[in-house]
Amino acid sequence: QFSLPSDPNHWGSNLSPLITEVDDDLHDPRRPDKLSNPFAGRALANLGCLLILMAALLMLFIGYPILTYVQKYQAEQHGLNTALGVNASGQARRSSLTDGNWGLIDLDTPDDAFTTKSLRDGSEWQLIFSDEFNEDGRTFYPGDDPFWEVRHCYHSLVIHLR
Repeated sequence: QFSLPSDPNHWGSNLSPLITEVDDDLHDPRRPDKLSNPFAGRALANLGCLLILMAALLMLFIGYPILTYVQKYQAEQHGLNTALGVNASGQARRSSLTDGNWGLIDLDTPDDAFTTKSLRDGSEWQLIFSDEFNEDGRTFYPGDDPFWEVRHCYHSLVIHLR
C-alpha cells in the first residue's frame, strides 16, 4: 500500500534539479546562511569547555610536578625534613615523644623473629609485619588501632534470645 516503485521517475513528483521548490533555500550549500554567527552561545560554550580541558591537562602534567617539587624544595630549605620533621618517605619520625606503637613491625617483636628460613628452598625471609598483642589497655575500636578493628557482632549473636 505504501511502497514506492524502484524508479524515482514513477513516484509522481518532478525530481529535476532545474525546478526550484519552496524549501530549496534550506538545503542549498551554495548560499551562505545569514543566521550563522561564529560567536554564538554554543560555539562559545564549546570553546570554553575546550579551554578548561586544556588547562586541566596542563595542570595535571606540568603544574602538579612543579608544585610537588617546589613544596619538597621549600620543606628542605626550612628544615622540615630534619630529625624533628619527616623522613624521606614523608612519614613522621618515631620518637619517645610519640605515643603508640604504629609501625608495621611491633616494637615488642623478638630479634630472632625478624628473619626465618623457607621450608621449601631454604632461602631467608624477612619479617614485614608483626603484632604481638601484649600491650595493656590496648583497644580496637574504630580509629584506635591502625591495623585491627573490632566488629560489633553482639547483636547478631544474641538476637534469637530476644
